[in-house]
Amino acid sequence: QMFHRLIEEMARKQGVTEQLKIERPMEWIGLMNNIWACAREIVSNEIIYGLGWIRKNCSVCGNSE
Repeated sequence: QMFHRLIEEMARKQGVTEQLKIERPMEWIGLMNNIWACAREIVSNEIIYGLGWIRKNCSVCGNSE
């Protein structure tokens, strides 16, 4: 559940929409691949290390404060 919530949240924040999927499918695929990789990193690190801060500092999606 956490993984899917993260993907939905990140896609919304980055403007990755169904309209983009229809109009520019290759760009949509690239953005979604990055989002999936970032979500995977976040979930893995929180499960393995309990690192809540990783969500704010994802190296894959460049999401940092």
